[in-house]
Amino acid sequence: EVKIESEDFASVLLKLGDRARGAFTVSQISAGRKNRFAFEIFGTKSSAAWNQEQPDELWLGHRNDPNRVIVKDPSLLLGRAAGYADLPGGHSEGYDDTFKQTFRR
Repeated sequence: EVKIESEDFASVLLKLGDRARGAFTVSQISAGRKNRFAFEIFGTKSSAAWNQEQPDELWLGHRNDPNRVIVKDPSLLLGRAAGYADLPGGHSEGYDDTFKQTFRR
């Protein structure tokens, strides 16, 4: 047996304004994925999902239309958002950030 001195699981129910509700769960004891970060947002007409294991994809689900996956491509981004995507489409952001932050200082 291993003595654990930290919180292993937490779940929070959220009330956002008068109508929106949510849940947030974190766990260090769930078997399988070792370090996954993901979110899903569900609305009455559509939903969105993203996870760090596929960081360049945003899944959009619709009630009455086909679901789709949007792939990150700076050439398709609008205005100020394009400035946050430093690499061309097909290249994952992240690894190069180490070097960008070092040399910007």
